[in-house]
Amino acid sequence: MERYAPEELLHSELQCLEALGRKRGAKRAGGRINLHTASEILIHDLRGGQLGRLTLETPAMMEAETIEVSEKSVISVYINSWEDIQIWFDLGEASDCLVGLHYKDGRLVSVNKVRLD
Repeated sequence: MERYAPEELLHSELQCLEALGRKRGAKRAGGRINLHTASEILIHDLRGGQLGRLTLETPAMMEAETIEVSEKSVISVYINSWEDIQIWFDLGEASDCLVGLHYKDGRLVSVNKVRLD
């Protein structure tokens, strides 16, 4: 996380991107900061987990999702190892399919739907 430790107090998103660009070498001719490259660096680090475990959902969104999932029926859980887990849901009468979530190393890697015919 030291790569994101600013040297001065930052007051806006633009200042944060500029500080990141300066620190990580995203410069253009004349010493100006390339904001596009700085943004790409930030997104790459976010996706790669260098910023830690973050969520983009608000607490309200997470609560709504928890309620929605709790209303579904979990019909099976396959644990190949703690790094490889599959969970299958029956979505109830409104749906004619099962949904499977496949997690590897704590990350959702696939969502599968199986039609019930």
